[in-house]
Amino acid sequence: MKSKNQFSQSESRMSQASKNAAGVKYSLPKFLNSKMSEEIFRKWLQRRAQAQVKRDRAKGKHCTIGQYQLMIYQAVLRSNGRDAYTGEKLDWSKISTYDGKKIKREHLLDMPTIDHAVDLTGREKFEICGWRTNDCKNDLSLVELKQFCRLILKHN
Repeated sequence: MKSKNQFSQSESRMSQASKNAAGVKYSLPKFLNSKMSEEIFRKWLQRRAQAQVKRDRAKGKHCTIGQYQLMIYQAVLRSNGRDAYTGEKLDWSKISTYDGKKIKREHLLDMPTIDHAVDLTGREKFEICGWRTNDCKNDLSLVELKQFCRLILKHN
């Protein structure tokens, strides 16, 4: 596991989290204090990391749950509760509420989701964005998404 000194300054907010690679106890971000308990947040973080690892390992990628928990936690801190791409405020009370059954999709559009992204150096990272944004972006890079949006705006 990398030491705190190996992370960039924006990631130094990790000091909010206690260390323990096998079972990290991540602190509840301040913007979530009145929205949920630390236990609910930790369970969500664990489940999201497990789901992302399962998905990526199926694609042949070597990754660990601990690695992904850290990356997702960093994304949550960077988000400050907002969609990384639109800046819209996300409804964190909706996490862990979707059970896969058909429901009215519009009720979950502002639910926080995890998006795979790449930073300027080409390193993989995660971003937090609303379900609507993640659904629209799909597997596009940010550059590709912007190009696509320009086409839509030009046509309409």
